[in-house]
Amino acid sequence: MNEPAIELSDRGPFPEGDIRGLQILNAAFIAGLLIFVGVTIFLYFTAAEPKAPRNGEASPESLQLLSITNAVVFILSSAAGFFIFRLRLAPIAKACSDSPHASPVDFLDEIKRAFILRMAMLEAPGIMGFSVCLIGVTGFAGSTPEIHGHPIYWLNLLSPIVAITFLGVTFPTQEKLSRLLSDEQKSLYR
Repeated sequence: MNEPAIELSDRGPFPEGDIRGLQILNAAFIAGLLIFVGVTIFLYFTAAEPKAPRNGEASPESLQLLSITNAVVFILSSAAGFFIFRLRLAPIAKACSDSPHASPVDFLDEIKRAFILRMAMLEAPGIMGFSVCLIGVTGFAGSTPEIHGHPIYWLNLLSPIVAITFLGVTFPTQEKLSRLLSDEQKSLYR
């Protein structure tokens, strides 16, 4: 009557085609961020040193505001992405632990949606981070490029670097998905 729950990893693998789809999507998110970060760095090293601005000292207020906004968006979006991801997986793990006939494969569409949402929530501040650097490298609406005189703005690249690293570490595989859902099921009973 009180039989131990079957581990999620013992219930059968996820279809290889679905895992391949998640892997391709994850790789596309990583590639997109890498390409744009690379373009930003390339433009910095190929651009000529900016001339002195016409009205005296360059005003970095716009990059300061964008940098602060990027930091806030990065923190909030990352936290929301992790929270929503766990929130979407918890009912799946609970349903699988409550019913010996339920399998995570039955909830594959919901699992894919959770992964895609988390990837998007991580990519958004990454895009904003390299955009701020790109504006600093090229100037904005005819303004003087400000990143040459204020290298602190390169810190905006932390958001895409963190996103790329996290997406690489959590790259979906059969083993990682099974372990993730198994850990999720165990956390229900803590």
